[in-house]
Amino acid sequence: MASLIRGILPGVILMAVVLAGSFLFLGNVSMTSFLTATSPKEIQANTQMQNVPACNSDSDCGQSQFMTANYCGADGNLYRDYDNQNCLNPGTPSAKCQESVTQILQQQCPNGCSLGFCN
Repeated sequence: MASLIRGILPGVILMAVVLAGSFLFLGNVSMTSFLTATSPKEIQANTQMQNVPACNSDSDCGQSQFMTANYCGADGNLYRDYDNQNCLNPGTPSAKCQESVTQILQQQCPNGCSLGFCN
């Protein structure tokens, strides 16, 4: 027997089906009517469902921030890793969040570095 799980947000219904201990995420749908599961493979709705974009702006993807303390790079300088969150194709059905990590130079160390500090 399948169980339908619904989470309701303003204008959005998050749906998933649990069948025999397995969890199947059906996605975010925008709609105004009540959904019912008539079989494990079928979900019916009284109105047309539309995909909700995964993101509309970079801020929907999380906060971009430094994720490490200073560390010594292979070149003997100090670096920190920056986690950058971006929304690709914002507001469209193909929108998705992309994370990229970049090594950012914090300080040049003429005498090299050790344990996250210039010598």
